[in-house]
Formats: sequence, structure tokens, C-alpha cells
Amino acid sequence: MERKGLGHIEVIVSFMLFIVGIGFSLYYFIPIIYEESGNGDSINPLVQFAETRAQIYSVIVDNSGNQIEQGNVGSSLGVLLNESGKFVVTDGTYVLNSKKLGKVIYFNSSWNNRERVYIIFSEDVNEIISNLNTPNVNNSFYDFGSVQTMNLVSEKKIIEMNASYYSDYDSLKQQMGLGKNKDFRFRFYFNGVTIETMRDIPSGREISSMSKEVAVLGKNGIIGYGLIEEEIW
Repeated sequence: MERKGLGHIEVIVSFMLFIVGIGFSLYYFIPIIYEESGNGDSINPLVQFAETRAQIYSVIVDNSGNQIEQGNVGSSLGVLLNESGKFVVTDGTYVLNSKKLGKVIYFNSSWNNRERVYIIFSEDVNEIISNLNTPNVNNSFYDFGSVQTMNLVSEKKIIEMNASYYSDYDSLKQQMGLGKNKDFRFRFYFNGVTIETMRDIPSGREISSMSKEVAVLGKNGIIGYGLIEEEIW
């Protein structure tokens, strides 16, 4: 008996079954990822949860006549500032030695002719008190520039969130406003350091992936830019 070939309909049906089989395999073995475009508004709950408030005083120091060093062992400068709480003093790049006595903050530096420093008050900085001399305050040595209150992502809070992610995940998820059927993980990049939470994503789950550049208050008091990435499924 002569064997007949497959008809057109049978070929089409076979091809469709093949495509369905491939799609079935992809669905169960490869997560579906959607990249967030735009300004990353969906990531805002995570950012807001990690934010802290910082009060930042800009101080312009005038040492054009080397007057700070004259008769001042240790070259400390005292600035009168009626503010309380944990603080650090930075030149924007490095943390300066500092201490607080009453309403006066003392700090020292290499003292360029004219230098801008920042006194940053926040509960999320690691305060380091140095043993400095305490000369009399001389208002002619400095002027205040801008005073700003800023909401910044806190490196300290990110570290705490990373710990809570493993010790109390359900509570952290609830505080961030995620439902019981939602899961998430995040990565944080700042100053050459990466903090990353790890959680497996079940096969076939739809993933919403977002990222946002943020201003960060480092735990040492240095302010810079970082990146937060989040995946929700």
C-alpha cells in the first residue's frame, strides 16, 4: 500500500502544538520581566521607607591671614550653632575631626585660605567625637552659607532593611505596603559598596523591575548619589 503524506491541516496542527509546547516550557522555566520606564515612581515606597531627614549647615571659613593657626594649638575652629542631635562635619569629601561643647561645634582641617565645610545633623550618621582643643569663638573667622533640610536615603537604614529582610521579612513587607501575595528583593549601590537581598523567584512569575538614582546620606556623613533597584513579583 502506498503511504500518503500529511495533509496541510495536519502540518499546521502539528506546528501549532509545537509552538504551544515551547510557550508552555518558557512560561514555567523563565520568569517574565517588565522593565520600569520613566522616573521609577513604583519604587517610591522602598525609597521613602529608607529615607532620613538631615539638617545641613554650610559654613564658609576665612583663613586668608592664617589667623586660625595663630596662638591656636591644634588649629581648631569653634562655630556657634544652637542645634542638638548627632552630627558630623565634612568638607564634602572627607569627615573632619569634630566635637561639640554646649552650643559650640569645634572642628579642624588643613585650612585653605577660604574653605567651605558642612555640619550635618541626622540620627543616621555615625558620630565620631575627637579630642580637640576648644578656643574662644571668633565670628570673624566664618560665615554661614545655606541651611537646608533634606530627605535623603540613609545608608544606615538600608543596612537595617537588609538585616530585617532575613530576620522579619513579613513585617518589612507589610511596612512597605506590599500584599501577602507579593514578594520583592532589592539592590543598593553607593560609594563602591553593593547591598543586595537574595530571594528566589518562582518560575513563571511576572516580575516588575524598577531602578532609581537617589541622593544618599552615608553612615559616615558623606552625601553622594546612589542607585536602588527593586524587583516585585
